[in-house]
Amino acid sequence: SGFTYPVLCYGNILWKDYNLDVTLTPYDRSDLNGIIFRYSDGRHYYLFGLDNDEKATLRYRDGEKGFREDGWHILASGKYSTDPARSYKLRVEVKGTNIHCLIDGQTIFNVEDNRYPGGKAGLFATCPVAFHEVRVTASLRSKEDYMFEKKAHEAELTELRSGNPT
Repeated sequence: SGFTYPVLCYGNILWKDYNLDVTLTPYDRSDLNGIIFRYSDGRHYYLFGLDNDEKATLRYRDGEKGFREDGWHILASGKYSTDPARSYKLRVEVKGTNIHCLIDGQTIFNVEDNRYPGGKAGLFATCPVAFHEVRVTASLRSKEDYMFEKKAHEAELTELRSGNPT
């Protein structure tokens, strides 16, 4: 796939425990389309999506490993057929080390992995697909934890900036 990965992300790298819901219509299954989560940068994130060969996949990416070696690693994979005229609701629930992936309310994967504890949410496409109804939700406790951590992070940045000349 040429090692160019079109992504669209939103959020904050301090997001930890949240749910990402996306409805998508997979017009083409010749490559990989899906949702990304706990995204810290273009080389470090998880992806849950529909792969070629009628598979669903859960992967993580951990950077470039060398010339034309893209750093993808499969955490889980299994057969999942789709109809290009139909939309599917993908959902990822991340809490602590647990990653729960669902399609149309049915559990596809439920794994533990502690590689990336937090990060943004987004969309990933390498072949024709339509994304609809993107939604990120979190529990009140997760939101409070995020706000506390964000405030501490901002205070640290303010302190570091104060030591620099203007």
